[in-house]
Amino acid sequence: MTATRDALAAAAEEMAKIPFHGFIDGKDSNLDDIVSFFPKWTVREADGLWCAAFVYYCVRKAGFEIPIRPDECRTCHLAGCIAWEEFALADSRIEYHKGTEEFDPMPGDIVIYDRVFDGSEHDHMGIVLQNRENSIVTAEGNINNMSEITERQKDEHIRGYIRLPVGYSYRSNCMNEDVCFIEAIKQGNLDLIRSIPKSDLHNHFVLGGSRNYILSKTGYEIEPITGPLNSMNEMDAWSAKYIGNRFNSTEGRKLLVEATFEQAKRDGVTILEIGEDVWGLGEFFNNDIEELIAAFQEANERVAPEIELRLQIGLSRHCPVDYLEECLKHFWGHKEFYSIDLYGDEMAQPIENFIPIYEKAADNGLVLKAHVGEWGTAKDIVTAVNALHLQEVQHGIAAVQDESVIDFLVERNIRLNITPTSNVLLGRVPDMKNHPIGQLYRKGVNVTVNSDDVLIFDSDVSKEYLRLYQSGCLTAEELNDIRKNGLQRN
Repeated sequence: MTATRDALAAAAEEMAKIPFHGFIDGKDSNLDDIVSFFPKWTVREADGLWCAAFVYYCVRKAGFEIPIRPDECRTCHLAGCIAWEEFALADSRIEYHKGTEEFDPMPGDIVIYDRVFDGSEHDHMGIVLQNRENSIVTAEGNINNMSEITERQKDEHIRGYIRLPVGYSYRSNCMNEDVCFIEAIKQGNLDLIRSIPKSDLHNHFVLGGSRNYILSKTGYEIEPITGPLNSMNEMDAWSAKYIGNRFNSTEGRKLLVEATFEQAKRDGVTILEIGEDVWGLGEFFNNDIEELIAAFQEANERVAPEIELRLQIGLSRHCPVDYLEECLKHFWGHKEFYSIDLYGDEMAQPIENFIPIYEKAADNGLVLKAHVGEWGTAKDIVTAVNALHLQEVQHGIAAVQDESVIDFLVERNIRLNITPTSNVLLGRVPDMKNHPIGQLYRKGVNVTVNSDDVLIFDSDVSKEYLRLYQSGCLTAEELNDIRKNGLQRN
């Protein structure tokens, strides 16, 4: 969903009509959703002081990606009117017009006032809904501690207007991404972490998209799991409840691809490796390989052209090899594909069965990957790398059990694309603090941090970095090193 000013005006009008209010007439405040964006602020502290926070809430509702305190805000975060002015004036992409200028405000413009309530500058703000000859109609928060739609004269009280460009997404002006990322991690500033480039090299797009995007397009609300699963049967039950057959069509599949690019864009991912399972070509794309490729490329261009797509071929261990080979005839020779990956139950059939496929994949110049060492042993990793000539392993966390396997990975520079929250919630590791990625990284293994299945695990890459830091598994500096490593080709 591209953020627009029309969407902002619509969101502001809808939110103002709820109405939101503080503690009035013996009623408890209902500002929890607005205040929740500002973690060090309480509903009680916000009472009577929330007009700018209301604007921020509406801006985020409309899809604009702006942190609560951009680097440009010297005075305070965006729950303060003056911070909006500081932010707008410092970003050349944002229009700022003084109230004294000849300027025709439009729906979705933000207006800042002086001396409306307490005789001071920057004392109030709202969002324009209509522009009339001598007045503007606005949606505002904190009018007598309530949100409402009101009309204000175009007079000396209007300090200025802010116009956000369509599709605006904040990017830190910090000149040194390393410094910004490290400080953002240490401060727990998830918005700022999301503004800094990172990769996602282990993402299953069917479960890797934005739940908000899917909700907006389908009305389906997909909830993540909230605690460790006791068995794979529980994961199957979750999938049946929230996914089922809802997306088993060409259009459904394309929607999930779009949702994955939307999620990646909002997470600051600049390299995204995803792809369709080979069986999906016949099931959803009528064996038309060009249509399958176009589904990914067109979504990439339409939703997030700034992201580098690395298109992957997916293989299930549960399928007979001769069936996979028949499916793959449509894929071979298409240079659009970057890699091949084998997934599913590591015990489904011997890894050696897939040698002919991987030899053909190597001939096609693909990066060779496979899911190994998530449920299997450290030795299984060595067996798979040697048999299939793997360059990268999805998971591989079992390597921590055997020093000789760690040495093997280091010597051959085999990259492990690790998904920490997935490993914890599937019971593969006891907790984040003791996740093997810390030991593996410090012993020289090439590791990256990735999402796996965002819809199930609530595991976007920025959250993964922050969880690893806050648990004490890795330092901010170590995580930045891993982030940069993921942006390099192996």
